Amino acid sequence: MSRLAVCLTLLAAACSSSPAAVDAGDAQDLFVSPFCTCPLGQGCLRANVSRAADQSMQPWVAFAAMGSDGVGTLIVSVLTGTTVVQRSAITGADLKPAANVYPVDFGCLDANTYTLHAFLDDNLNAAPDDNSSSDFHDSCPVDRAPTKTVADAQIGTVAIELANSCD
Repeated sequence: MSRLAVCLTLLAAACSSSPAAVDAGDAQDLFVSPFCTCPLGQGCLRANVSRAADQSMQPWVAFAAMGSDGVGTLIVSVLTGTTVVQRSAITGADLKPAANVYPVDFGCLDANTYTLHAFLDDNLNAAPDDNSSSDFHDSCPVDRAPTKTVADAQIGTVAIELANSCD
């Protein structure tokens, strides 16, 4: 298969509505999804971060007088044990509107079970390597450490709902 044919095949698979394993001739077999292309033995991981419908325990409600406003840096990390595999930071994340959902694609990861941590750093004081928070200004999920198994040639999606202050 020519290099151009391989690229067109991968592009067509990536744009299709369902993931597919693509045989690229002499190239390594790949798992292709709309948001990652992985060698076999790996899968894709995505976290969709939103907020709970009930805002009464959110810092921007409970601590508005102290400066919490529901806008900050959304930090989402993937860990194996205590080792951070990947960390993503989205600046300017606004979790006040109920409709706002922030997809965080971690791309290809080895088939394994991972723990995810997420929080909204409302007052922008998280250290560059923080993957969790105990700051009352920050918003955290009720389940502080959900797990997700990434399977070979599969898409793993985790919904993380920030619900209350991290303190």
